[in-house]
Amino acid sequence: MADEILVETNWILDACFHQDDASEALLDYAGAGRVAILLPSFCLAEAIKAVETKTAVWDSLAIRLRDTRADVSRSRTLAPFAENLQQAEFALAEMADAAEREFWDVLGRIVTVARLVEPTKEGVALTARVRDLFKLSPADSAVLATVSEARRTGVCSSFMSRDGIFGTPGPRGLMEREGIVYHSNAAPIVGPIRQRLEREGR
Repeated sequence: MADEILVETNWILDACFHQDDASEALLDYAGAGRVAILLPSFCLAEAIKAVETKTAVWDSLAIRLRDTRADVSRSRTLAPFAENLQQAEFALAEMADAAEREFWDVLGRIVTVARLVEPTKEGVALTARVRDLFKLSPADSAVLATVSEARRTGVCSSFMSRDGIFGTPGPRGLMEREGIVYHSNAAPIVGPIRQRLEREGR
């Protein structure tokens, strides 16, 4: 039986933007049936919003560069720098386009291999209790509640997130009490899989 791990939004972003080799390996191993990835469905929307926010910042910066370029172009002293500003403006636009293309491409792979965990009435109630107890953000509360519910219902008992909030005493203590195995990165998950494959000569 394949290993199982529940992940959250940061893993999506790491995999989509190739920010962490172990996270990418986790996606590859899931595609090969070596590990089962469980993903709260609301994390998809959160990842999309995060990318939207990221590209909006770049767009805003590009507009500021354009305005600055228009301003300095009127100065004989500063005009020579206008071309560099224009190149930076174009680079930001190209970067945003590349980021969006890669995000949607990899997100398509993710939803193909991951098992989406849908919200439940019990999970929503647990989210509210977790938020009151630990004063987490709504999104982090929902993730922790989903992990807890998955453990209680026997769906999955392992969770991975590089978000440091889950390693703080309150959330970490809850997971320990409920028998949830927490990983702060993907390396402890993909390492044993890689070792098994090496032993099998694959």
